[in-house]
Amino acid sequence: MAYVVTRTCVDSKYTKCVDVCPVDAFRVGPDMLYIDPDVCIDCNACLSECPVRAIHPDNAVPEAMLEDIGLNARLSKIYPVITQSRDDSAPVTRTPANGSTPRRFAVVGSGPSGFYATEELLKQLPGSAVDIFERLPTPYGLVRYGVAPDHPKIKSVTDSFDAIGRLPKVRFFGNVKVGTDVRREELLAHYDAVVYATGGSVSRPLDVPGAELANVVGGSAFVGWYNGHPDVRDLPLDLSGRTAVVLGLGNVALDIARILVTPVDELAVTDIADEALAALRKSRVREVCLVARRGPAQAAFTPGELRKLMDMPGVRIVVDESDLILDEASAADLDAPLNSEARQNVALLREAQSRTVDGDRIIRFVFKASPDAFEGREGRVATMRAVVNTLQRHDDGSVMARGTEEHLQLPADLVINATGYQGVPLDGVAFDAQRSVITHCEGRVLSERGDVQTREYAVGWIKRGASGVIVCLIGMSASRVKRRDGRVGRRSTWPGCSR
Repeated sequence: MAYVVTRTCVDSKYTKCVDVCPVDAFRVGPDMLYIDPDVCIDCNACLSECPVRAIHPDNAVPEAMLEDIGLNARLSKIYPVITQSRDDSAPVTRTPANGSTPRRFAVVGSGPSGFYATEELLKQLPGSAVDIFERLPTPYGLVRYGVAPDHPKIKSVTDSFDAIGRLPKVRFFGNVKVGTDVRREELLAHYDAVVYATGGSVSRPLDVPGAELANVVGGSAFVGWYNGHPDVRDLPLDLSGRTAVVLGLGNVALDIARILVTPVDELAVTDIADEALAALRKSRVREVCLVARRGPAQAAFTPGELRKLMDMPGVRIVVDESDLILDEASAADLDAPLNSEARQNVALLREAQSRTVDGDRIIRFVFKASPDAFEGREGRVATMRAVVNTLQRHDDGSVMARGTEEHLQLPADLVINATGYQGVPLDGVAFDAQRSVITHCEGRVLSERGDVQTREYAVGWIKRGASGVIVCLIGMSASRVKRRDGRVGRRSTWPGCSR
């Protein structure tokens, strides 16, 4: 699947979508933008950046605009690449004054945000140098360890990271843990500024009775396990049971479900970790229950990921028909122009519910349910009890799940908590434990007392919290280091950020 720019694109006036594309898939013509389908990696970052909703997945282009699919494929081969937005808010590259001293920056973390921040620093301050510090031996963070092994197109974004890493003013230091191998104070003594880009690398805690039982694991650990993450390569997993329960309904949850039911011979041709492949060869898991606390209209996965599950041979997608009967407010939400993905999700679930597929593997969607307790047998999880929820709409339009007196029980030989990632604290850097981010004001790191640390910055997930598509953090990383006055790393006071 690729994304398509339709004729709703108004004279190429809105080009913010270009800034968030991690692979430079956009092309600019005289009247509109186009996406090269051979370059697009289906990450969907551009979708939310288009204010006129001109961008659609190629399998969900409005019928009146279907010819735009071919138009993008053809004209993207003719028109030039556009890599930066052209409006008034586009970044301004500064040239240092003659005789100015080149700056030295330390970037902590080598995932997408770290590399994008590095690239932007070098663009904004030519002649500067950046050293990237990484706790692990290898770079790329969650692109290496968080993207499913059967998604090589998305992982190809590392080609652009390689290009950044080969720049003469960039150095990479792996196996270096800030706080242990090098102290924060040492970095500040040797660099003009420090940028923290450590991301969200662990799963949110699961505060449910029985969560300590064996075979209850975090999504980050499970995904890291099948990607060969050195911290979890020996993760104790028992795949001898029939039913796995995955909590959460984002793309990571769907990735996990897909990996668990994909035939091993198909996984063998991917870059899945050898240890995981050997364990999956012996797996007896035949059913995966995806459990979500809200309804299908609020599901966080993208239509492309759901379509991948539906297209798997021999896999039955099971959805309770009653879950697809939407309340009046949710039905109205689906009609809103901004909710095109939610509309496609519900349509696909209805299609899946109506189909008959022969197969011994099942992916079951369980909506409006929250885990209440896990019960075990001989120290290992065996069942999950869940509260049945009802949906409650707040005045601001948000939809929340509220528990009822009704319960349901699911067999659960394996439980994987894929409800999201969160950041971890760094020694010496103030941390907001409630939000699991570095304490900051508009990206400027704060001290424990709330004072602005004048030469420390936070970008990406460790700044805003873990949400969004892993590889598409370019906008949120670049925005922190884009300073029109060119004063990155200088002592300055921002309005509202000092006490």
